[in-house]
Amino acid sequence: MNTAGIDVSAKTVTVVISREGRSGKPREFKNMPQGHTALSNVLRKAQVTRVCLEATGSYHLDLAVALDDAGLEVMVINPKAAKEFAGAMQTRSKTDAVDATLLAEFAQRMPFKPWQRPDDLALGIRACARRITALGKQRTQTKNQLHAARQTALTPDFLLANLQHNIEYLDAQIEHLRQRVLDLIAADAHLQQSFDLLTSITGIAAASAIQLLGELLVLPPDMKAKQWVALAGLDPQVHDSGSSVHKKPRLSKAGNRYLRIALYMPALSAASHNPRQGLLPPPHRGPRSQEDPGRLRRDAETPDGYPRHAQDPLNLRQPPLLFLDRNDCLINLVYGREANWSCIGTEYLPELFCW
Repeated sequence: MNTAGIDVSAKTVTVVISREGRSGKPREFKNMPQGHTALSNVLRKAQVTRVCLEATGSYHLDLAVALDDAGLEVMVINPKAAKEFAGAMQTRSKTDAVDATLLAEFAQRMPFKPWQRPDDLALGIRACARRITALGKQRTQTKNQLHAARQTALTPDFLLANLQHNIEYLDAQIEHLRQRVLDLIAADAHLQQSFDLLTSITGIAAASAIQLLGELLVLPPDMKAKQWVALAGLDPQVHDSGSSVHKKPRLSKAGNRYLRIALYMPALSAASHNPRQGLLPPPHRGPRSQEDPGRLRRDAETPDGYPRHAQDPLNLRQPPLLFLDRNDCLINLVYGREANWSCIGTEYLPELFCW
């Protein structure tokens, strides 16, 4: 079996072809459409059956699409997996050629999971959603600068006007992009149905729905709920060793930060305002007295029959986690600690995603 490993950088891609376990000499191509075409021809001529590359932001995307269009099986792996594999192989040097050789060997030794090309519309929505996130971050920074500038009378008026103008400009850009994304969604019946179902949930409005759809539409359709949680970095990370090391479980946060950001505020909003989810008490400091009238039994239930947790039964001091289950069409507010998940409420959404 012939495999190829490709190390991707901003301007070039380095490829190493492995034939029956023997690695060839590295070759370099430009990371642009002409270079992608030349690379695809070389791989087809060498009768390469599997290609492995690691995700590198947006630099690998066009190459992966070009290889997929050429009929080659492509696997895009997490950079952490490539790093751990290099450590297991006791590799001491790190160059583009060495990385490409390791990726070719990875394709031979490890289970091959073909990359599933996302829909072009889904990629466009994700690009717009991430740009909106970046603009929102810039707006927050500018608002903080304006607040600081107003704390002293020595700040020139033209500087305050400039900061206010930048905020208004960023607001206009965010609103413009959101409207363009809404137009794209409205042009597709399935996307519009998914968008309407998302916005029908208490805690999720148009802004959050755009961010969620941007990250979720590009995922493979066969992912399960636990994989979604892990992808968002919301899975609990446990560190126990022997009889002395028992660290407090924490969220791994080893996943898609954009998805995690998009889920945070809807989770808080739903926990506070959704009549079926409003079960989260305000955080408290120190122990509560047994006579506290606000304290409910752990086994108490809401009128809908869902368990009500007045205290934090898993001793967490963090907001509930919101995740989507595309198989069961549920949106769940969950607590998570170690490997156990305790559901405190569900909202049934038939046919949330149509794939």
